[in-house]
This record gives sequence, C-alpha cells and structure tokens, in this order.
Amino acid sequence: MYNSILKLRSTHYFNNVWRMISPKIRRIIIYMIPNPAKVYGNAFFWDRKNFYFAPERLIFNDEIETYKTIKRILHEGQNFVDIGAHIGLFSIFAAKIVGDRGRVYAFEPHPISYSLLKRNIKANKLANVTAFPYAISDGPGERFLHLDERDAGESSIRPIKEASRMHRFKVQVTSLDQFFREKCVSVNLIKMDIEGGELEALGGMKLLARSNPGMKLIIEFNPNIQYTLGIEKSAFFAELRGLGFSEFTCLEHKQKGYDHNDPIEQPVNYLCE
Repeated sequence: MYNSILKLRSTHYFNNVWRMISPKIRRIIIYMIPNPAKVYGNAFFWDRKNFYFAPERLIFNDEIETYKTIKRILHEGQNFVDIGAHIGLFSIFAAKIVGDRGRVYAFEPHPISYSLLKRNIKANKLANVTAFPYAISDGPGERFLHLDERDAGESSIRPIKEASRMHRFKVQVTSLDQFFREKCVSVNLIKMDIEGGELEALGGMKLLARSNPGMKLIIEFNPNIQYTLGIEKSAFFAELRGLGFSEFTCLEHKQKGYDHNDPIEQPVNYLCE
C-alpha cells in the first residue's frame, strides 16, 4: 500500500484527498512509512505523532519548487540559513549542494524537532551543518513557543491556533543581526518558514541584508496566519522592500512580480531578490 501511495505522490489531487482522510486512517498509513524515511536520497528520522507533517513532506514533497529553487541558486562553497528548519529536510538538502567549503546554519526551537534535526545531521554524516535551538525574531531574549500537538511544523512564537491544541514552552530568541554580528561569513540564501513570525524576523535582519547585498530569501506567506495576526500582504512586502529586495517570484505559481490586490488563499513561498 505504501508503494502505491508513492506512485501517486506527485498529484495535487491525492494530496488534497489525504487532508480529508480521518485521523485514525492517517495513523494507520503513517505507520507504513519507513523511519528513517528517504527524501532526495537523504535519511530522515521523524516523529510518528506528527500525522499532518509526515505525508506532506515525506511522501508528497509538497514544496518541490522550493527544493528546485535552492538547487538552482546555491553553489558549492556558499552559505545557507534555514529558519524554521524542523527536522532538517531543506538544511540537509542544501548541505549536499554547498559541500565541505560551505556552511548551513539551521535554527529550530521546537525541542522534539531540534532533537530530530541533530539526529538527522549525524545520520547523514554532515560536518557542514550546525543546528541551533533558537527562535528567530527581532531581538534577543526569551519567548513562549506555542507548540501544536498534531504538527510540530506549525508551532510558533505567535499564538495562532486554538488553545486546546497548543501548549507553551519557553525558548531562547535571537535575531539574525545579533547572531551574525561577530561572524565573518557571507550569507547567500535564507529560507524562512516560521508560522507567523516572519515579519518580526525580517525586522531583525536589517544589518545582515545591508552587508550581503546579493543575498536571496525564500519566505512563506501563509494568508490564514498572517491575516489572523492582522498583517496585510502589502505590509509584508513593504518590509521586504525595506530590506532591499525588489523582485518577487511566487514559486508555486511560477509567477514573477507582485500585486497586493492579487488574492492568496493558500500558503505560498516567494523568492525575494
């Protein structure tokens, strides 16, 4: 049955159907997925309790355009920053591209995901990836991370879900400016997916953006989360422009340009240059 699912994993139809399957059936199917699972030839240990994450990331590769963009942009010897690294899918993929002369900085504050991230770095025998248990925001300190019991990938320093599904955990917070202040490294590409914390994180990377004028950014815009937090699309892109980004490509739609009147109903990733 698992092999049959793999054959259908590229279809948007099957991905949508999966979301409608009852949690009980999901769990049965999930226990058929190997652990560790293989994604693009890399081994990943994952949490079987994460019954929303597993099919979308391990079977369907639902962010395939992000993988393609990372592969196209990154080169050997460059540096990649993964904000919201989760269990390391993009971090480890990028590490194989940049090689021993490049570096990957992976930030993941969720305690279980961070533990799996470190385990997956070791499992794939990578010495060029360093994991940090920090949430990224606009400055250093401590914040509560709101943990989603069903999907660790949707945990956030912003309270975006109903309280019955969340519990809080205090984590260390820093900004990219603070983190890279005394590090003599260039940053070539950042991937940011932090469930509503993006605007604050952008506010804490002004110095980094100025000192890396050729830096590119892949950032998620999730309308359900951003609008819940009162963040309009126009304000989101105004912050990006303030950092020096002027070209925006929606990876899922393969569409260049930006129109703040163009409605977005599903989470999408933008390449910012």
